Amino acid sequence: MKILAVCVLNCQTFIIAEGFFHMEYPKNDALAAIYKDIKGELVRASVDPKHPCRYLSLSTVGTTGLPESRYIVLRKFLPESSQLIFFTDHRSKKVKELQGNNSATVLGYHPRQKYQLRLKGTCDIDHDNDLAAQYYQREVRQTKDYNSRYAPGTPVSFWQEGDEQKDEINEEHFSIITFKIKEIDLLKLDGKNGHQRARYILADDQSISSTWLVP
Repeated sequence: MKILAVCVLNCQTFIIAEGFFHMEYPKNDALAAIYKDIKGELVRASVDPKHPCRYLSLSTVGTTGLPESRYIVLRKFLPESSQLIFFTDHRSKKVKELQGNNSATVLGYHPRQKYQLRLKGTCDIDHDNDLAAQYYQREVRQTKDYNSRYAPGTPVSFWQEGDEQKDEINEEHFSIITFKIKEIDLLKLDGKNGHQRARYILADDQSISSTWLVP
């Protein structure tokens, strides 16, 4: 196993390794060991722009009742509370959808390691408050982000119009989406040794129940 880095968050140590399912897990503790590796992968994805799970698909219930999906950048993972942090423009459709129904699914896939990570949970939105202001000042590198003159999805005559900025550059339209993981469904494709699939249910008190599933 090639160790790339060791990350310590809130007194929890995560080994950032080159690969997933990179060791022989003890049979009686395999689900717990894999769960720790899942959290390690999310930690790595949140700090490594080249990690495939840096870009995740967020699916919501649309205002018409139909599903809506889009890719979104994983900005931070909080392992102690099992939360993913995303940034968005508060005027976007996904905000309105989550305000109507805060249930969502996040999907990621690592093509080289051949694992699919499906997360189910709920979302909270922070906008125009101290937390949003802190993240904007600390994390937003491109000031033109979240400062377009028109709301995302607005029809324009030419694409250049969509790149126009509003007069005052600030965090007016900046929002944080906090995705609280309730369920994890991991599928590892392995044609040689056999596909593996596991599910984890996370309770509000952070207790976890897990089981193997038929792939």
